[in-house]
Amino acid sequence: MPHLARRRVPGLRREEVAELMGVSDDWYRWFESGRSITVSPKFLARLSEVLDLNAEDQVTLYQLALSELYRAGATATLELPDSMPSNVAPVRLPWEIDEAQRGFDAAREAFLLAQTNDLNAIRPRIVGSWERSRSSQVDATLLEAPLAFETDDAVATAREANSELLKAAAPIVAYLQTTLDDLGFCIAIADRQGGILQLGGNRDALALVERAGIVPGGNLSENAVGTNGVGTVISDARPLQLTASEHFVQGGQPLTCTGAPIRNPMSGEIDGVLVVMGDYRLVRPRLLPSVVRCALEIEEELAKVPI
Repeated sequence: MPHLARRRVPGLRREEVAELMGVSDDWYRWFESGRSITVSPKFLARLSEVLDLNAEDQVTLYQLALSELYRAGATATLELPDSMPSNVAPVRLPWEIDEAQRGFDAAREAFLLAQTNDLNAIRPRIVGSWERSRSSQVDATLLEAPLAFETDDAVATAREANSELLKAAAPIVAYLQTTLDDLGFCIAIADRQGGILQLGGNRDALALVERAGIVPGGNLSENAVGTNGVGTVISDARPLQLTASEHFVQGGQPLTCTGAPIRNPMSGEIDGVLVVMGDYRLVRPRLLPSVVRCALEIEEELAKVPI
């Protein structure tokens, strides 16, 4: 930015933000004042960079600018303390994960024993999903996800039925695989029922999720495997990050999952889920806004498909 006269308060002028964004002063003023204008995920991503927003603030920005993508179901209306946002795992720093996992473990065991007074370590949103999982009689000792599609032919048929979704997702998935491979993550696309259509990425991460039965054709619906980064995203109709024993079934304990819904741009209904998975120790709150942005980019590609 050019050198300007000293200001009485720190920060950027609105005109300076507009210049950094590459938009007119008037347009940016309309955006700030809540005018009925359309913004793209790329605009919000650029604004997050200009304002140096942290992960939680980025989620808030997307909620404000694209509120229709964050509609919450009746099961997700619990009030949360400011220090524990509902969307991201309550782990801020890498060295906090082991202590957090011990808390998750103890709380999950208490929940399974119907000791509901020991759930302080768990977000209300997760507890709500655990309750749905128990009501659906999901086996908490399950080690592998069942199959949504029993044969290779059934998987191929499901992919064909979701060909537009997979085509729209292809460049985004390729970008994520390139970006996140060295970090130890794999990426999956699931259909609207939670069936895995596509899975790829880091070799070690793929081996890890495969041991949990997460393979092409696997069923990650909440009714099948309880609380997880695909089925709970579908049930709650909004993004979610969870890790370790926040998962309901035993097979999910080694994993962290960050998922976001992909909505049909015409109907607004969920067409599928984009999810990034890896070892539970790799949980990073900052990953959630990136996954949300990528899901929105897939929606942008879907919007280009002729009616």
